[in-house]
This record gives sequence, C-alpha cells and structure tokens, in this order.
Amino acid sequence: MKLDGPAQSSDQLLHCTLERTVVRIQNPATGQAEVLKLLLRGSLNEAERELEWGQLAGGEGVVRYLNASIDSQTGRPCLRTEFHPGADLEALVARRGAFDAATACLILLPVAESLAVLHSTRTPALPQGLCHGDIKPSNLLRTESTTLMLDFEHAGPIASGRCAGTIGFAAPEAETGARLSPYFDVYGLGATLHWLLTGTTPRQGALAMQDAELQLLVAACTAHSPAARPTASVVARKLHELSLRLSEDPAEPVRNALLAGELSACHELLQEKTIPVGTFEILGSFQTRQQRLLARLRQLPSIWAPLSSENAIAETTKRLRQLESFLRRYPRHSEAISARNAAREHAGRQLHHSLPRLNEFVRNDSFPAARALLLHLEALAHSLLASPGRLRVPSDHDPRMPTLLQRAPLSCLQQEAQRIDAAAADSDRLAAAIEQAENRFAIDEIEAIIEHLATNQGGTSSVVTRRRDRLQRLSFYLTRISRSTGNLKRLQELLPTAELKSVVALIAECAKAAALGHHEMNDSVGAMGMRQLQLTFTNLVDEFATLRDCVAPANEGLRIALESLTDEAWQLLADAQQKLQAEPVPIRPLQLLLGRLDTFRLLEALIDRPTRARSQVIDRIESLRLRLEQALAARDRLARGAEQAIAKGHWTTGLFEMERAVTSIDGEDSAENYEANKLKERLTQARKRKLEIEQNQRHNNSLESRYIVLQADPKSSGTERLRTLRERLDCLQFLNVHAQQDRGRLYARDLRKLEQRIVEEQALIASASFEEASDIDERLLLAQQTMAQIDAFREEGGPSAADLEAIRALGKLWQERLATMLAAVERRAAMVSARARHKRLLRRMVAVAAVTLVGAVALLFGSGEAAAAQESRLAKADLGAVAQNIQIHLASLRKLAAKNESAQSAVDQIARLNQDTDLVTWHQGLVQSLTTPGVAPEFAKQCWRIGIGRAAAFANNAQPKQAQLYDAVLHDRPRLEQFFGSPLDQHALILAKGH
Repeated sequence: MKLDGPAQSSDQLLHCTLERTVVRIQNPATGQAEVLKLLLRGSLNEAERELEWGQLAGGEGVVRYLNASIDSQTGRPCLRTEFHPGADLEALVARRGAFDAATACLILLPVAESLAVLHSTRTPALPQGLCHGDIKPSNLLRTESTTLMLDFEHAGPIASGRCAGTIGFAAPEAETGARLSPYFDVYGLGATLHWLLTGTTPRQGALAMQDAELQLLVAACTAHSPAARPTASVVARKLHELSLRLSEDPAEPVRNALLAGELSACHELLQEKTIPVGTFEILGSFQTRQQRLLARLRQLPSIWAPLSSENAIAETTKRLRQLESFLRRYPRHSEAISARNAAREHAGRQLHHSLPRLNEFVRNDSFPAARALLLHLEALAHSLLASPGRLRVPSDHDPRMPTLLQRAPLSCLQQEAQRIDAAAADSDRLAAAIEQAENRFAIDEIEAIIEHLATNQGGTSSVVTRRRDRLQRLSFYLTRISRSTGNLKRLQELLPTAELKSVVALIAECAKAAALGHHEMNDSVGAMGMRQLQLTFTNLVDEFATLRDCVAPANEGLRIALESLTDEAWQLLADAQQKLQAEPVPIRPLQLLLGRLDTFRLLEALIDRPTRARSQVIDRIESLRLRLEQALAARDRLARGAEQAIAKGHWTTGLFEMERAVTSIDGEDSAENYEANKLKERLTQARKRKLEIEQNQRHNNSLESRYIVLQADPKSSGTERLRTLRERLDCLQFLNVHAQQDRGRLYARDLRKLEQRIVEEQALIASASFEEASDIDERLLLAQQTMAQIDAFREEGGPSAADLEAIRALGKLWQERLATMLAAVERRAAMVSARARHKRLLRRMVAVAAVTLVGAVALLFGSGEAAAAQESRLAKADLGAVAQNIQIHLASLRKLAAKNESAQSAVDQIARLNQDTDLVTWHQGLVQSLTTPGVAPEFAKQCWRIGIGRAAAFANNAQPKQAQLYDAVLHDRPRLEQFFGSPLDQHALILAKGH
C-alpha cells in the first residue's frame, strides 16, 4: 500500500481523494505510528464532528480516534487515529482475489457485531443509536485478529441527517435523500460480503456458484426495501452459523476450484460423490459452463503475460479489461490476479509518465496527438477505477500533498483536456497573428510573437523552433530579394519599362523589412541575378502561400522584362553575325555589342523561350566571343609576339615585330588610335632598354679586364681593386634583371662570384690594417667587422662548394684573430683591476701606519687613561679599515667565484677574518685553500698582507694577546713562500724578527 515518495519523508500515503488525504505518520512525541486524515475540503468543525462520532462508537471493532486539529505542515484540518497493521478489504481482494465463503463470513462477523452495538447504543446524543453511514471494503481494516471499522465521516444519529455512502455500496434510498437508518449499514454490509465473494458489487452481477443460504443472506441484506433487510445482530448470528457450517461443507472446495479455474481439481472432487445430490447436479452444471468459458478464453492471447515499458496505453487498457472479464467468472484465479496487479502497477506508471508527454505534445502544437493520448489515458483511468483496489500513481511529491492525478485521475485528465483546448485556441490565435505579420513582412512583430510563445511555454520548444525556422526562412528570402537591388537598377537602365515598377516596389519593401528586422544585406555576399530573383519569388510563394497576392504582380512583371531582354539578346546575336562577315571586321562595334550581351548574362536576364533555350543563347555568346578573339588575334598577333620576344630578351626580333604591329593598326576609331599610341610608347621604351643593356654589357667586360690588370700589378692597392669590383657589381645587377632569360642565369652566377671576390678583397684590406694597428680596441673592431661580412656572405651560400670552402677558411682565420683580441681585452681589464686594488691597498697601509704613529706618540706623552682610550680608538679604527678592505676583497672574489668554484674556500676564509674569529683556525683554512688551482693563491697573498698589517698594528699598540694569535701565521712563512713562489715582502720579515 505504500506509494513512492520523497526519500527525506517518513510519511506514507495510504489513500487520497479530492476531499481527503490519509497518511501514515510517526508521532514525534510518542514514536508511535498514527494515521493522519487531512481534510482538503471542509472545516475543522467537520473534523471535530467525525471525532465525536468516532469516539462515541469506540470499542473493540472500531479504530480509536485520538484528536482533531490543524496540521502544521499543510494548514488543513486533520484527524488522528491509531494505526493498526493490516490492509483494508478492498486492497485484500485486489491483492489476493475473492475469498471463500467461510473466510468471508469470518471477516465480516466482527463488523456485523460492531454495527449491532452501534445501532443499539442509546445516549442523549444518540436516542435511537448510531449509524456508520458508509460501510464498504475500503472502510474496513483487516488485522491479524479482527476487522475494524474506519472513517466515521458520514456517521450520525439514526433517523437524522441524510444518507450518502459510496456508489455500489450505498442503499437505493440514498438516491432519494432518506434519513440514516441501521438498514443502510446492513445494505453496505451485504454489498461488502458480495465484494469479498466475487470482487464485484451487487449492481455488477448477481451472486452465483455459492451456498444457497449464503446467497439468500446477501440478497436479504441488499434488498431494495429497507424493511426487507435483517438487522445487524441477525446478520451477525447468520454469519457465525454460516462460517461454521461452510467450513465443513464438502461442496465448498468444489466451489473454490470452480471460481479459481482449477477444473481438473473440481472434477476430482465431484468424483468423490460426498456432495448431496441436488448440490452435485448444480455444481456439475457450473463445471460444464466454466469449462466452455475457459476453452473460449484460452483461444485469446495470454492475458497474464508480463507488460513492458514498450506496451502502449491502449494495450494496457485492453489487458485490464480482459483480466476483469476473466476474473468476473474466475474471481479466485491466482495467475490472473497477479497479472491484474502487475497491470495496475504498470498502468499507474504509465499515467505518471504520460503527463509530461502531454505537456510535450502541447509545447510542440501536436494537439491531435495530445487529444488521442488523453483519450487513451481516460480509458485507462476508467478501467483502473472499475477494478478492485485503489488507483496508485507513483509520485515524488510530499505524501501530505499528493498531486491531482493521484487524488482524482479523471478530474486531472479533464483539466488536461481543458488545457489542451485552451492551448490549441491560443496557438490558432498566434498562428493567425503571425500570418498577418508575414503578409506585411513585419519581422519584428513575428519575433515578438515567437518570444511571447517561448515565454508562455517556459523556454524553447519544437513549436518555437519551427516558428523561428520559418521566420528565418522568411528573413532569408527578404534578405536574398533585397540583394537584387543593384542588379534591378541596371536592368531598369537597360529596359525602362512599366512592368518593373511592381518589382522595384516589392524589392524596396523587402529591403526595408530586412533592415528593420536587423537582417541587413551582407556586402560580402554577391548580388543576386534576375533569374535567381524570379526563382526566389516562386519559392517564396510555395513556402508562404499567404504572400501569393503581393508577390504575384512583381513576379509577372519580372517575367515580362526578362522575356524582352532575352528576345533582344537574340536580335543582337543576329546583328553580330552580319558584322563578322564584313572585311575588315569592325572590332570595336562587336566589342560593344558583346559587352551588352555580357551585361545581360551577368544580370542573369536570359531565360528560356518557347522555341529557344537559355543554353543556346549562352552558346551563341561564347561563339561570338571566340570569333571576336580570333579577329583580335589576327591583329594583335604581331604585338603579342613582340612583347614575348622582348620579355625573353630577344630585343632585335621584338623591336622588329612591334614596328610591324604599330603600322598595321587601323586608326579610324578613337579606341584604335589609343591602342596605336600605347604600342608606339612601348616601342620607344623597348629601344631605350635595349641600348642600356648593350652599354652595361660593354662596361662589364671593360671592368673585368681592368680588374685582371690590377691583380697582376703588384703596385695596385686593395682600395682600387675593391672600387673596380663594386662598379662591376652594379652592372651585373642590372644585367641580371633586364638581360635575356638564359643569359640572366649566367649573370646571376657571375654576380655571386663577384660578391665572394669583394668579401675576399675586403678581408685582405682588413688584414693589412690589422697588422699595422697597435691599439687593441682598433684591432678588435677590425676583426668584428670582417667577421660580420664573412658571416653575411656565408649565410647566403656560395656559387660552388670550393668557393664556400675558401670562405670558411677565411672565416676561421678571422675567428681566431677575434678570439685573440677578446682575450687581450680581458687580460687588460684584469691588469687594470689588479693595479687599482694594489693602489687601494697601499693607501690603506699608509693610513694604518699613520694611525699607529699617532698612537705611539700618545702613549709616550699621555696619561694612563688617555692612553687606554687612544688604544681602543686605534684598535677600532684599525679593525674598521681591515673590515673595509676585506669587504672589497670579498666583492671581487665573489665575482671570480661565479666563474671558478675553487675560489669559494678563500671567500669563506676571508669572511672568518672579517668576523675576528680564531686566527689559527683561519690560517689553517687559508693554507688549505692555497692548494686549490685558480684564483685562490693570489687571493691568499692579499689575505696574508691583511694579516701582517693587523699583527703589526696590535704589536705597535702593545696588545700582546692579539699579536700572539698571529704567531702561528708568521712562523709558517717558509711554507707560504713556497706556495707564493716569491719571498714575502720586507715588512712582514721585519715584523717576524720583532716577534
């Protein structure tokens, strides 16, 4: 009985209608399960009234009512009752089929007893007892031990109120509005017993194949007249008796087998002959009838085959109807009951998934498909509601707020039908508005209508897409037509007729609409021809039939104009044929005539005529063009031959042919005179160019001979030879460009050799200057310039491998010179830096000696305290000077360390000296660094001199402790001299003797 719901909710939907929703909830205070009945329609007074009748009827056979209030989640009046595990009788019959007679009597016995108690209850509020008012299977809950009555919504005091109930289980007097009576409940009890035995109501068919006494009881309870019905207590007693007797009746298994379709078992039971004779004959006739029915039904396709998602709704409906028809005859057939339950679940899912399909149909304007689907859904819903069990539609909604499809499927489908009708009417209205806007070429209005439609449908749909595609097609046609404006103007110039006015007006209107609709003509797209325009008019009318009236006049006018131009083209071709027969051929008139025909063709103004196809006129135009070219070829052959000869460098032949061409041109036409003048000017230029080439050829030969002479003359200078080579270079460059093609390749090769010779001459001149120069910078500059010239020529490549090898050798020589000069510059920079450091060291030593002298004078002539202060100042000054000197050496050494890692140890040693650390340890590290090749030994000399200076300062200032620290350094002098390679300076030796 549980429906699908949101995962975060623990509520379980039990039942729902338009008026009521019944949900199983968990009481947060007690933790117990309860049943919540929400009144979707009604007031709190109605809930309180039902609570009052339910509590008055409270007993063993009635579910206990807890309270009535306003639900905090939904804000609706609600009732709370106890929850009992079990299922109502409607769900039981739907799930397992009809009950056997004894079980049915036992199930309804507690109900009859409870009704007898209700009817006999006498209180001030109930002077004649209480009537339930709606006894039916869904209001009777079967638990493990008893059957409880639910839903006292229609209850009331007997002889008051009006009968209501549920169709099929309500007595006939409910239709006349009779007052409540105990016999009204008895009718519902009898109808429910009929339901348990057959799965149908008394109105759907009479009770058959049951015990005669049981049939009489059902008939009595469901009698049309209330007076003919027994009381509830009589019914209870009769049910008790029947349950005992029928449980032992040997005919009951036969009845059960007949109703379950187990005819073979039925036949075996009948053969036992334990059944009384009268009953045996009746059951035997029932068996014969059931066999015939089953044989006919077996000829149908299997009605309990599994349904899949591919099954159509109509097929599901048909399956449900077939199963219902089968179960009316075999209400206990287990296989058919399982198939019906599966079909009902499948139908519920189909209903749930079909509503989005309906929405999609509506969004796509597929209203016939939507209506057809809706008819199938209504038939399916009717079939579901007619079969036992409540309609279960899965949903993700809150169980307390079920959807309309869950509460009232038919009402939901009816609402969908109304929505479909409204959407169809709205679609027709929008379609009419779009059609009117299309007739006016109102692109903006159509766009606004489509956007309104998209907004109403919540986004893009296939309808919106189709509308937009149609609008795009219309905009395409309008833009395409507007591109013919320029060609149409040219057509008016060729054929100023009245028929084109309608075409001009339509094109202007299309261009305006395209511009207003932001579909301006793209200049990158070519203009459209007239024949394409005519075809576009035809296609536009075919796709937009509503535009026929406004497009037809323009299309007709264009057709007349194109026919006129085509006829004129045929006439012009006939005139051209006559002119071609003249001697000489009038070239210029034929060119003008061909130009007009080409204009017709470019405008695509040539069309098919009844007797002459368009392809024929085009072929004639091309034939005319060929004949004209042949005539021009006869006249221009000489000029073209002359130009070709000159281009190849055959100047004599070319000039001769060009002179003949000038004399052969007819000068009667102005255009011919223009051509003659152009040829004469070209002839003059050609003669001038030929003269220049001959002069450069002679000058090139002269310069080549002159250079050979200069090479042989030992007194010639490199500058003079280089000047001759450069002058010849200019000549060869001119000849390479303007000489004959085959000779031009030879000149190009000579030009490349000449460039190599220039590089070699420049290198010789540079070598002489290099040897004569004494300044390092000047020699470095010469080497750099020469290498740049050699590299530039080498990148372009040489005329041969041998030439390139010579250039490589020359480059290698100058590369070595350049490397030598760079090394010399570096050595000079290092010497300058060393001299600067030596000068700074001498200046510091002089300063230290002066400070020492002043300190000695102060020691001899000053007081004791003054002497101590002076000593402290001198020590600080000395240490400051030493520290500054050490920092200078550190900066220099770090630069060297970046290139030579061996100097790093000396950097560490001089840093220790700067920090005034243990001088013995410093000396040991210093001596170790002397063994490292590179700049360390030279730097160690500087460190030695700094140490000697400090030792002298300490000794002169009478600081024996500090001087003693340098003793290890001074006594290691022989070893230091061995590393330095020369004696230590005299200052250090004197100081050592003093110590």
